[in-house]
Amino acid sequence: MKAFSVSVTLVVLLAFLAACAPTPAPVATPAPAPAAKPLAAPAAGPVQTAEEVAWQKVISAARKEGKVTLYAWAFTGDIGTEISRIFKEKYGVTVEIITGRGNEQIERLKTEQRIGNVVADVMESSILNVVNAKDIGVVVSPGDLPSLREKNVWLMPPGLDAESTVFAYQAAPMVVWAHKNMKPEDAPQSWKDLLNPRWKGKLVMADPTVSSGPYLAFIPLLNARAIDEDYLRSLGNQDVFLEVGSTRDVAKKVGSGEYLLAMAISSSSAGPLVKEGLPLKPLDMIEGVGVSGLGVAMVKQSSHPNAARLFLNWSLSAEGQAKLSELISSPGVRSDVPDFSVPGVRIKPKKLMPLTVKDMADQSRLFQAKYLLQFFKRGK
Repeated sequence: MKAFSVSVTLVVLLAFLAACAPTPAPVATPAPAPAAKPLAAPAAGPVQTAEEVAWQKVISAARKEGKVTLYAWAFTGDIGTEISRIFKEKYGVTVEIITGRGNEQIERLKTEQRIGNVVADVMESSILNVVNAKDIGVVVSPGDLPSLREKNVWLMPPGLDAESTVFAYQAAPMVVWAHKNMKPEDAPQSWKDLLNPRWKGKLVMADPTVSSGPYLAFIPLLNARAIDEDYLRSLGNQDVFLEVGSTRDVAKKVGSGEYLLAMAISSSSAGPLVKEGLPLKPLDMIEGVGVSGLGVAMVKQSSHPNAARLFLNWSLSAEGQAKLSELISSPGVRSDVPDFSVPGVRIKPKKLMPLTVKDMADQSRLFQAKYLLQFFKRGK
């Protein structure tokens, strides 16, 4: 009995101790780990269009060709050196420049293409000379150029023909120039003012057998009926001196005081001279002012066709337009770049007569026929 009593006592004691022990905290169930996020794909570059891919191939091919040769009129001296440096740094393509008048370039291209040894890749000259080159078949269309696809940036369309062969890269009014010191009240206000006897023997102009300047000035005026042939005949009776040298030589004759007025010279010709200190200023005319310019085209049978296309595109791009305007001191054909014309050369004519296809056709035909010589006699 005693042993049973002790056992009961132990059981009761153990039960009491169990009741007094703290209840163990429930074991927390771990939350499921969040699902791992997939790694982000690397950011893709801009998707190139088919046109952009094709143009990159042109650039690569131009770099392999390594060179582009220009027959040029305006890219002389330091201007040509700077253009060559910029293009070489940007594209790794060497620019070789051979300068000469537009008619000389055309004759050289005709000979080279006849014998199958074409040196030039690009022709640069007055728009009229480039149009003449197109008419005789020594320049061709370069095809699609990225710059030409840009919209709402053009002061005048750079492609001047339906085939997109001739491109204007600079625009310049064909104005009358006077000595900087000529008083405004003494300067002519009208083309008809040039018929005043006071100007007889005091007018100079480039010889129309060697320069397109007179045609670029007078043909738009004739077509607009602002002047007529009787006017040209009367103007010729003013004993206009016909300078057989360059249009720069014409400008120098007024800057030196040898003549009082120089007719039909663009800012691309006079601008660099004014920048160098020649005392000239442009005059506006109430009948209107024809606008000329400088043009470029790709030479037929070019040895470096891709480099030629690359240079043409650069010359029409915003970068190229700004640089060429700065170097040549003449306004470009784009509205989204500054006008770097020399301040004394800038002119915004009250009435501007841009070139038309008809004007260019007339100028080309009449230039070849030496039309103006019937009004302006040589040797005076």
